Parts: sequence; structure tokens; C-alpha cells
Amino acid sequence: INAEYMGIYFLMLGATTRSRASTRPRSSSATDATSVRAGKRQRASDSKLSSNAAAVEPKPKRAKTTKTKKMSPDTEALQNFTHWLVKSEPSVISIDRMASLGRPEHWDGVRNYLARNAMRAMRVGQQALFYHSSCKKPAVVGLVEISREAYPDHTAWTRGHEGFDAKSTEAAPIWDMVDLRFVKKFARPVELESLRANPKLRNMWLFTKARLSVLPMQADEWAEVLRMANEN
Repeated sequence: INAEYMGIYFLMLGATTRSRASTRPRSSSATDATSVRAGKRQRASDSKLSSNAAAVEPKPKRAKTTKTKKMSPDTEALQNFTHWLVKSEPSVISIDRMASLGRPEHWDGVRNYLARNAMRAMRVGQQALFYHSSCKKPAVVGLVEISREAYPDHTAWTRGHEGFDAKSTEAAPIWDMVDLRFVKKFARPVELESLRANPKLRNMWLFTKARLSVLPMQADEWAEVLRMANEN
């Protein structure tokens, strides 16, 4: 009997020892190792979150820069002129009609960009030769003066007008006009044939850019045409 009790006693003692061992706290070295591993996992997680955040973070928008439209050489050259020539068909408006108005006339209907830019370069008080075009005898027939500088041409947004342009509106006009005042009619018109035959005038825009209805003149060209008209 004593042997049986002793066996039971040692069995119970072994179970108690194992139970205490399982509940004994870990050594500081084991705890430190676990903390290190946990720290590495946390840093890896933080790094991943940081890279994900950088991937989805929107890039700052670049500030828009306003581009300045570069002038063409011809348009830039217009800024240096002070003398002009304007063309008109006599059936539309003649020098006699200008004389009879007794008031300035707005020069509307110009639908060429370079001719428009020429008008934009005109200044009040400057003068222009008045040229009869598309007629039996094209000629310089008189003088007019700029009485108002370039402003929006309302005929461009007037439906039914021959100069109507759907792209030009009152809010965003494209085309301009100036006001011209009659100065004088030449007693001796200078016909196109005479102008063309004069070597001093061979570089006139009248010949090099014949399509334009408004064009500039060099000071020496201006003086030469006035001489031919016996007006200087």
C-alpha cells in the first residue's frame, strides 16, 4: 500500500512541476528577441504604408504660363510706319463720296489679318493716300486722315452684313476698323501704271503685297507719290 501511495505522490509532484514550468515568465532575452521581431514587422508595415501613400498622393499642378503670341515680321514692322495707303472701289466709296460726307467715315469690312494689324498701328493725325481700286483706271486720288484709332468692327457680328464672321463676337471681337476723315482730292491722280513704272516705288507694299486693302508706306515713297501728284 505504501508503495502505491508513494507512486501516486510522485506522479502528482511531476504534474505540479510541469504546470509551474509552463506558467513561468520568459527570460528577458526571449522577450527582447520577440520585441525586435515585432519592431521589424512594424517598420516594414510603416514603410509599405508610406510608399502606398506616396503613390496615391496627387502631384502638385504646375502653374499655367501665359504664352505671348509672337508677331510676324511684317506685323512687327508695321509699328515703325507713319504713312499709309487705303484702297476702295469707287462704286463702294469714292474720294468724292468721302468729300461729300462732311464727317469721318468708319473703315469697316477689312478681313485680312495683316491689313487689320496695319489699322491697329495707325495713330490719330497720321495720313493715308486714298487709292481707287478694281476700276478702269486704278489710281491714287487723294488724302485722308486717321481721326479715330482701331476699335472693334461691329459689322463682323452683324448677321446679313457682307462682312459677317461667325467667329467674331461683340464679347470677343476679331476684326477692327478705324475712322478716316477727308483731307483733299488730287487735281492730278497718280495712276497705277505710273506708280509701277517708277523705280523709286518698286518696293511699295502696293506691289509686293497687292492683296492688302490697307498698307503702310515708307516716308520716301510717300514723298515720291506726292511729287508725282504735284502735291509737294
